[in-house]
Amino acid sequence: MLHLLLRRPRPRIQDIAEEFSITVGGTSKVVDRLEAAGLSERRANPNDRR
Repeated sequence: MLHLLLRRPRPRIQDIAEEFSITVGGTSKVVDRLEAAGLSERRANPNDRR
């Protein structure tokens, strides 16, 4: 996953899930763990009004 983040900066959770053929929920948990370890940072999508 870190390799993907290096190749494609700022992907959406959905993009990562599709790349690895895993669920959005599972992807979100992995990204949460990477963020807790200081290896990634989540940012809100300015185009998503939710």
